[in-house]
Amino acid sequence: MTGISRRQVLVVAIAAVTGACLAIAWGSHAMAHSKDDAALEASSERIVLRLNAEQRAHISTEMLDFLEGLQTLSYALSEEDRVLIETTARELSHGAGKPIGRSIRQTVPPAFRQTARGLRSSFSELSDAAEHAPLADLQLQVSTIIAHCSACHSAYTVVPSEP
Repeated sequence: MTGISRRQVLVVAIAAVTGACLAIAWGSHAMAHSKDDAALEASSERIVLRLNAEQRAHISTEMLDFLEGLQTLSYALSEEDRVLIETTARELSHGAGKPIGRSIRQTVPPAFRQTARGLRSSFSELSDAAEHAPLADLQLQVSTIIAHCSACHSAYTVVPSEP
């Protein structure tokens, strides 16, 4: 019987955390659609973000992009593929540049905008470090990125702004 490598443990751990993030995101989505706003606000200590359908769709798409990117980063780390780490992190460090992003920034509280900027900044730092930093440092940076996801999902929930 062969032992389990550090890479295999890392891949499983990142996959588990990514799965947990998906569960949180899906739970937030389901919760927002299964209760009325008053009940949601009363049952949650999270800050309610009231967004229209287009804004919610944009945020959902971005969250899925981040989760898919984290899965790619998990794979790239396990393969020690620094080029894939750099390109994936660089892509995720930039917003889509769509006007809807401006609309969302005008709607959400400053702390939410700061969290989003911090997440993108962490992806940028990972991309910058990918070529030369020790892999353990890159793994730590991915952990920091996941912490941004967890912090945001712990602090905020999205509900429709229209009835």
